[in-house]
Amino acid sequence: MPSGTYDDAVRTESDLPDAPTSTVAHAVAQHHRRRLAVPRRHRDNPCFSDAEWSEITKAAGQCGLMPGGFTAAATVAYSRTERRTSIGEERRRLEDLINANNALAAIGSRLNGFAHHLNSGGTPNAEPASLLLEHVSYAVQRADTAVLAVPHAESAPPNRSRAANPPPAAEITRHHRLRMTAPRRNRTHPCFSDGEWADLIAAARVCHLKPGGYAAVAALLAARTADPRAAIADTRRQLEELMESNRQFAAVGNNLNQVLAHLRPSDALYALAQRTLRLIHMALDDVDTAALHWR
Repeated sequence: MPSGTYDDAVRTESDLPDAPTSTVAHAVAQHHRRRLAVPRRHRDNPCFSDAEWSEITKAAGQCGLMPGGFTAAATVAYSRTERRTSIGEERRRLEDLINANNALAAIGSRLNGFAHHLNSGGTPNAEPASLLLEHVSYAVQRADTAVLAVPHAESAPPNRSRAANPPPAAEITRHHRLRMTAPRRNRTHPCFSDGEWADLIAAARVCHLKPGGYAAVAALLAARTADPRAAIADTRRQLEELMESNRQFAAVGNNLNQVLAHLRPSDALYALAQRTLRLIHMALDDVDTAALHWR
């Protein structure tokens, strides 16, 4: 990690909260018990022919999803056309967040081992412990930066490229009419949150379709693109990755609390661990703020 990491942080030292460590630790612990998942109470049952089902399952596999999850993600993406920026830019930011979360998970695993060592009666080796905490701090700031870069649902630049967006209502309608008349024996059961369902209903109404028909066409259109992952890189996938950020931040914060319990305030490591915990607290607040835009 480059020297001067703290000076290059997203926030400066003056931006850190002045709350006592015990207060910060309590807040982080509360986040650890909190779930950001948005309830998905609405369900539909789009049907597919055998040939269509083969396309859906293949695309879902490429995205690491079950067919129902892929159908839901595609439906949300296509029903929110007016809110989307460039698909390529969305995918880049999403991949940045995924990579940052993976890096945080990796260094978090090492921090967990250090906390276990202290909990078992071990003593910290100052130099490697200090380096570990600096790496943790760097990973936290990297993930927080990626969280802040996730675009808000309301943002849609007026000069965005039409070619980068999902097809408009007319294209959805045309594809629906072109669907085969073969029996559609394959059924999936995507679920939607209140906000997602409202967007689906509105988009389906514009196309003069029922929600299930709209969902089926959206899934097929996404499956037939050159990159299905990019086609569904939308609000739902971003929210799921924000939830992963929340989990990783909280887990790191929990381990930092354990480390602090074994350090004296006069220890050099104590100040470093305390500062990293405060970064965690701010990062968790940023996740909460970002997630609110997708509810």
